[in-house]
Amino acid sequence: MGGVYDITHGTPWHDTADATSCKATAEEVLHVKAGILASNFNPEKPPHLEGVKYTEMGREQGKFAMMKSNHPQSEDRQMATVWIGRKFIMIGAMKGPAERGCMGAVEDIGKYLDEALGA
Repeated sequence: MGGVYDITHGTPWHDTADATSCKATAEEVLHVKAGILASNFNPEKPPHLEGVKYTEMGREQGKFAMMKSNHPQSEDRQMATVWIGRKFIMIGAMKGPAERGCMGAVEDIGKYLDEALGA
């Protein structure tokens, strides 16, 4: 699952009709962005993506957060990385053993997009 969102409005830049695209709402995206910028997610209102609650696993203030989904079925759980670029927010998520590479993939693509879009 993945997607790119506008940094100001949280609206998708990608085709949300695609089966593998992220379908997070603008409110969810902006809530996660606020938690990353503040370096703190409110325990009373944890992050959600696509209506699923996530638990923060790590973050760097102002840059990214790694979060694990709390799907009821363990085989549905995934690791998500939310990366803040200069003009966008990128979300990527993977399941199973591949989830360990999610952070690197999202960061690499995010850096490329930052460069391509310019300052």
